[in-house]
Amino acid sequence: KVAEYGSRCPAGVHIPIDGLGKHPDTLKFEEDKDLNTDGKEKNPKLPMLEEVRRFLQDDKKCNLLLLSGQAGSGKSTLVREVVRAVETEVAEEQGQKGVEVYLVEVNLPVLQNPLTDLFNEALKAYHLREAQIHELRELVQAGSVRLVFLLDAYDELKQQYHFKNLYMTNNLEQYRDAGDKEAWGAYPKVIITTRTELLARRLGDYEEAFLPLEAGVPEK
Repeated sequence: KVAEYGSRCPAGVHIPIDGLGKHPDTLKFEEDKDLNTDGKEKNPKLPMLEEVRRFLQDDKKCNLLLLSGQAGSGKSTLVREVVRAVETEVAEEQGQKGVEVYLVEVNLPVLQNPLTDLFNEALKAYHLREAQIHELRELVQAGSVRLVFLLDAYDELKQQYHFKNLYMTNNLEQYRDAGDKEAWGAYPKVIITTRTELLARRLGDYEEAFLPLEAGVPEK
């Protein structure tokens, strides 16, 4: 199931990883009867990977993707495929437009201050100096570089950070081309992974923690 929250912001998408699992809004098992022509059940992760590809290729309106799944449902496997897609397909497509794509992988639980210093901490993990981080920010805002943030293991953050909107508290909207307003709804790309069990604690009321909201812009 894919739920879009486009009425609240440029775009927000939620894709449960489980092919046969509990959706956090219902806690009811969703039957997946999608079969191949030989009668065998399709790999449920394949259509999900296609949804991720469509998200990554969108240049106009989709900039945040929430991937959730129960423990052992294959999040890590899908994440590896996402990394491969960004570093090959997406990088090649954007390269044809003269734009470089940088993937910023972030292991959220190890951050000291995930609420306001996500960008700097993440890049320091790549051993970038302050001057290099500042230069990268300028390249992004000039439009020559586009960022894809992969924020992994949201559910493993300290409890005090659960259901905090990291996009808004870190002002991630600043990491996009300042002059290309048509692409503001699509970049930076932010992918967040979490266990479904965390979302189940806030039935029907967890989406605001993940929507790409902008501080001081209530319509978004």
